[in-house]
Amino acid sequence: MFYSFSVKKIQLAPRPFSWSPVRKSALALGILWPLTATSGVSSYPDPLPTDRDLSPVPALADVISSDMACTLAPPGSALTLYQAVERALCQSPKTREAWAAIKSQTAQVGISKSALMPHVNASVQWAKEHTYTEVPNSPDLSSGGGTHFRSDVLALEWVLFDFGARYEEMKSAQQLLVAAQQTHAATLQQVFLQTAADYYEAIAAQAAALSTREMEHAAKQSLDTASARVRGGVAAVSDQLQAQTAYAQANYARVKAEGMASTSLGTLALDMGLSPDGHFELAETQDGPLNDISFIKSLSTLLTDARQQHPVILASQAAVEAALARIKSVRANALPMLTLNGNISRNTQPVNPGPGMDGLSARSKGRYVGIVLSVPLFDGFASAYKIRAADADLEIQKDKLQEAEQQIAQEVWRSYQTFIVSTENLHNTETVLQSARQQYAAASERYRLGIANVLELISAQTSLSTALQQRVQAMAEWRVSRLELAASVGILGAWAIR
Repeated sequence: MFYSFSVKKIQLAPRPFSWSPVRKSALALGILWPLTATSGVSSYPDPLPTDRDLSPVPALADVISSDMACTLAPPGSALTLYQAVERALCQSPKTREAWAAIKSQTAQVGISKSALMPHVNASVQWAKEHTYTEVPNSPDLSSGGGTHFRSDVLALEWVLFDFGARYEEMKSAQQLLVAAQQTHAATLQQVFLQTAADYYEAIAAQAAALSTREMEHAAKQSLDTASARVRGGVAAVSDQLQAQTAYAQANYARVKAEGMASTSLGTLALDMGLSPDGHFELAETQDGPLNDISFIKSLSTLLTDARQQHPVILASQAAVEAALARIKSVRANALPMLTLNGNISRNTQPVNPGPGMDGLSARSKGRYVGIVLSVPLFDGFASAYKIRAADADLEIQKDKLQEAEQQIAQEVWRSYQTFIVSTENLHNTETVLQSARQQYAAASERYRLGIANVLELISAQTSLSTALQQRVQAMAEWRVSRLELAASVGILGAWAIR
């Protein structure tokens, strides 16, 4: 159904009508500039303010605080965990990729919003036409020649009503933007956790290297004592040989531990986007104060919190909402649509008064406004298959949501149990270390006085070395398990390392 009205005016001119190149260029610029200027990113970066569709993400806001400036500690200064995480978040390609996905989806929101606005198109045509008409039986009626003319058209198209198809498409794009934001937040927490774990691993490796150096020094003292006793004739040569073997083993353990410390520092450097062979010091130590654990509640509460605020689950929920909106949009596209059309045109194409006569220069103008009702009758069953595909996509997104909920619940359960075990081991290793230190001190004194043999001394030395390693590992495991538990709930942020 089409209703329109038009006005057309033709004016004959005594000589061919033409525009100067300057006027032609000015007209073309005047028609096209208002439409093409909005495509310039520098002048109009966001003409439809799509940034308003960016909803606040608490987890994201807490991971990156306002004072993070993507700067590393000055050369020679000690690197804190906060600075390491800051540098990793700024330099990680994963976080940049997730942020690029947000920008891409923000543009998709803008595209969906543009469908609600009128579309205006302009066309400018310059033509040179050569025609010749021959009438064999009446040569006087034959005609021919060349003409130059120009045609300018400004067209308007505006969808007035489409049963909500455009609004549902915009809603789908906005929900996908929410999903992109939550995916970004999840990526930030993953990079955060990995960097913090590598930082604690580096601290543990340095502490382990320090303990092996201490044990190497203790083994050297035992060797010196055994050698002195052998020289004094109060101990067998076997004591010296056994002490020498223990010293060699301590030396081996020290070299291995120092290599592990260098490896862990290189891994941390790569996390921060630095060369692995760089040199920097860590500000925190193995014996630093324990972090806050007030966020740890009952298991049921943690599971509930994770379902409500973990970014992976929230992203899946947004994807489900987007799929629902997409179904409504696809169904609406199969319904009638009402469109407003308009057109303004003018051209200088000559008119032909009749056979055998040359064309006369003319200027014509026209305009019309109309309403078009489009009713889809048959599209080869394409709409039915589009609806079927949208329904299937909704099922996929629902299954992904259920999978995400199960995965997060498993992570919370595993992290919670790991934290409980690591907390118990932390207390146990402290007790074991104190006993091992006392045992080694007693064995050293007994051996010096000649009461104990070298085997007792070496056994106490080995027990102390094992206790030191266990203490270092238990402390690192406790700190990492604490962060893993916070990440599994979806609340890992800057607060966790301050």
